[in-house]
Amino acid sequence: FILCSVEIMKDIKWFLLVLFAAMASFAQMWVSFTYEPDEAENQFYMEGYLRAYTMMLGDLDSDALRTHPLIAMLFVVYTFGVTVVLLNILIAIVSDSYQNSFNTSEMMLGKAR
Repeated sequence: FILCSVEIMKDIKWFLLVLFAAMASFAQMWVSFTYEPDEAENQFYMEGYLRAYTMMLGDLDSDALRTHPLIAMLFVVYTFGVTVVLLNILIAIVSDSYQNSFNTSEMMLGKAR
């Protein structure tokens, strides 16, 4: 189990980099589309990042989609890209890492006998 977990963590680092880059770029687009000058700057940027995270989990606020015409299209592209494509890549990485660690553990068991 420990060998499998370590192998998965090693293989997942590039996936996490791509995921965080996608979340950051979406958050910046969200902030630029919904910017209102009377809000506090730090709170406004954090709202964009929290919105990117909650949309990755499937949260949809219909009022927020009406603020700008491109937001609905941005939501569709982001949810498709993150939830469908990237999470399928994550499943493939984890299953491949598990298979590699299982083969390695069988070789180690064979050498120990």
